[in-house]
Amino acid sequence: MVGTTGGGNCAGVATYEPYPKIYNRGDRVVYNGVLYESQSDALYNVTPGTAEWWWKPLGACGASFARTSATTPFVTQEPTNATLLAYPNPVTGSELQIKVAAQAGDKLVITLQDLKGSAPVLRTEQVAAGKNQSIRLQTGQVPSGTWILKVENRTSHRIATTKVVRLQ
Repeated sequence: MVGTTGGGNCAGVATYEPYPKIYNRGDRVVYNGVLYESQSDALYNVTPGTAEWWWKPLGACGASFARTSATTPFVTQEPTNATLLAYPNPVTGSELQIKVAAQAGDKLVITLQDLKGSAPVLRTEQVAAGKNQSIRLQTGQVPSGTWILKVENRTSHRIATTKVVRLQ
């Protein structure tokens, strides 16, 4: 049975579930005491609070539905619990920089794949050198379009994703 959380504007709203649960535009979930609304169809394994173009925050449970911030499309903002930051986004050059929360020695697998989850167009493995690992990815051969950047920490078993737009 799917759990529900909170009262007020969150009463009766299910808590966020990762894959195999799939969300569609307008679906609402509660994650870390905040109510979110899906902005896309066929959305899965994208944690609410990581990107407002996928999950729009509607407010803390028990609070009003008023949004507390506005964003410009395709601008990556680092949320307070961020584990992954990608910039510049959209990518116009041949390099994408990412920052990921990791501990020294953590094994990171980084992939860039299309929205359908097809085989990655870019894949690399790195060992983290410190707490906030900075990594430069060469994207010159990546076609223009919208991509999912995924960083899997094989040591802690955490996965972080964000949307990346590549312009020509």
